[in-house]
Amino acid sequence: MAKKARELGNEQYYIEVDPLRVRATIFRAMNNLDSSWYYINKAHDIEVEAIRKATDEKIIEVEARYNIKLKNQQLAQQEKRLRLETQRKNLIILGLVATLIFAAFVLYLYTQLRRSFRITQQQAAKIIHTNHDLRVSLKQQSVLQREVHHRVTNNLQTLISLLEIQAEKLTDHKAVQSLETLSNRIWSMAIVHEMLYRDQNLDAIEVQSYVEKLCGHLSDISGRGDRIIYTIEMRGYHFNLQTLVSIELIINELFTNSIKHAIAFSEILKLFMSLDTKKDGYVLVFQDNGSGFSEEVTDTSEGLGFYLIKSMVRQLDGHLKVKNEGGAKYNIFFKEHRRISE
Repeated sequence: MAKKARELGNEQYYIEVDPLRVRATIFRAMNNLDSSWYYINKAHDIEVEAIRKATDEKIIEVEARYNIKLKNQQLAQQEKRLRLETQRKNLIILGLVATLIFAAFVLYLYTQLRRSFRITQQQAAKIIHTNHDLRVSLKQQSVLQREVHHRVTNNLQTLISLLEIQAEKLTDHKAVQSLETLSNRIWSMAIVHEMLYRDQNLDAIEVQSYVEKLCGHLSDISGRGDRIIYTIEMRGYHFNLQTLVSIELIINELFTNSIKHAIAFSEILKLFMSLDTKKDGYVLVFQDNGSGFSEEVTDTSEGLGFYLIKSMVRQLDGHLKVKNEGGAKYNIFFKEHRRISE
């Protein structure tokens, strides 16, 4: 026990026990067993007490170390919880900041869209107002154009009437024919303005109906009645006013010329007119069933009618080919006349 006490570091108890053991040994040698037993028990009690105290101290020390370790673990866990809590708070704050930024961005976009929508509405209102003004202006211009064409038609009709009155007063047959030819030319131009007055597009006048009306008029005033048969193949073509005026003057001259010179008055005059598209423009074909030309027709050929035809062909930036082919045949190659504004 003494050794155990010394191992536990209880040197003080060792100092107290050794004298008691010595006394017990002495009393045993003296055969005083009671005293020897007494000192031995007392030494034993002191050693047990020393061992208990040392053990308690060790237990306290172990408990202290355990408590410290436990406390350190608790502190570590608490620190970890604090760190996780801090991270969670940071994530929450970051999420809130991102949400606020996104909300601000959405609000900005909404504001811009509202502004764009408002501007669009204002522009739409302006466009509607402008379109209304343009429609009103266009309607006014259309009315004015119709009125202009109506007045031009009336003036041309007046001029035709004056020429007819003047022709009735003349006795010279050639002079009467000249006035009638001039009257036909004026009437052919009056048809265009009359058709425009009836709401036709100024830039897209239908050729077929116009030429039919022109040829019908020339046939009626020729005096031949049903002895003139004409075929027109020009459907699907539309020209502007400038082009159509040149074409109608050309057809008027060719039609009139065939009536006068192609065949005898009593015979049936057959006329063929067609319009076709070519690579760089169009070709107008006019042919009769007469005897043709007695000599070649050239650019130097005389006559007001032929001069007028060549002039109209030049205005259309075209050229004229004439040949005998079962009668007189005219091939007129031309381009659509462009307006000055273009």
